[in-house]
Amino acid sequence: MSRVVAARAAAVVILAVVLGVILLQVGTRPPAGFSIGKLPVVTLPTTTVPTTAAAGGHATSTTTTSPPLDRADVKVLVANGSSVNGAAGSYTSLLSHQGWGTLTAVTADAKVTTSTVYYAANQQVAAADIASSLALAPAAVQPLTAAVPVPGAAGAAVVVLIGTDLGTKAPGATTTTKAA
Repeated sequence: MSRVVAARAAAVVILAVVLGVILLQVGTRPPAGFSIGKLPVVTLPTTTVPTTAAAGGHATSTTTTSPPLDRADVKVLVANGSSVNGAAGSYTSLLSHQGWGTLTAVTADAKVTTSTVYYAANQQVAAADIASSLALAPAAVQPLTAAVPVPGAAGAAVVVLIGTDLGTKAPGATTTTKAA
């Protein structure tokens, strides 16, 4: 009788292991029709925080990763600082189609030749992502201050100031000329 009980126990263990392997294989597959390649990829910075030395005299560190960036939650204000009519609206539409939470486009208080992307506190990653999508150099990403010549910038997380460099490339925009 003990042989029968031992054989049954072995059979149950083997069956549990086989079922576990099968469920693990099936459970880790992505759902049908789901492709990770279709999702936008945003690289977020990691921060390493040093801690005190452990009991053995070895220093330890903790690495944390920022939460994923949700573009729709980032309020982006585009301001036209160029002489191209409709440039801010064109870029607002472009950023909206990329998933950013855009605000109504405005006209800047001053004309600028070079476009700049300004960021409010904790929005540098979003600003860098926007600058990259507009083919701007990393140096075009700057902190948002009161000196930025854009009305209504206080409520925005990121302010894109369109200069002549991007204004002339805006689809559907027209250049304003002054009579001599």
